[in-house]
Amino acid sequence: MTDIKSMNLEEMKSLMAELGEKPFRAKQIYSWLHEHLVTSYDEMGNIPAKLKEKLKEYPITALEMVDEQISAIDGTRKYLFTWGGIINIKNAKYERDERPIDPACGCPACRNYSRAYIRHLFKAEELLGMRLAVMHNLWFYNHLMERIRDELDAGTFTAFHDRYVKLLDTRI
Repeated sequence: MTDIKSMNLEEMKSLMAELGEKPFRAKQIYSWLHEHLVTSYDEMGNIPAKLKEKLKEYPITALEMVDEQISAIDGTRKYLFTWGGIINIKNAKYERDERPIDPACGCPACRNYSRAYIRHLFKAEELLGMRLAVMHNLWFYNHLMERIRDELDAGTFTAFHDRYVKLLDTRI
């Protein structure tokens, strides 16, 4: 069965038509999934129980959220996502680490800067550190979404999910 979260708005409207529902329900569900980031139909407050029951045939697949370290000063999160797991760049173990954030990544931050340098920027509260982290994380998530689309197209998403869901949530 197709993961409902992977549907675009037009596909969701088609699904609502198939289920005998009005088209505006697609926008409501889309909003719950992509703006409110719910992981269960039970969390959707303005969706009728009958429709929620019909939708249970369509799984909501979501990456698990990780524990976050949020700065009390500016609200930023100080971690980087890699194919090997999550890096909290402020950890002391990265103080002399000359490797890129993710050796498998081709983003400008990984091509030009070490973990040690980016850690130094964060410790010194230099804005460049946050810019490099954002650049890397956006690059990573763009490639992650590309891989997910490819796996869905190939019909191998379940194997991909099973391989990476725990790995991507691992602290390294």
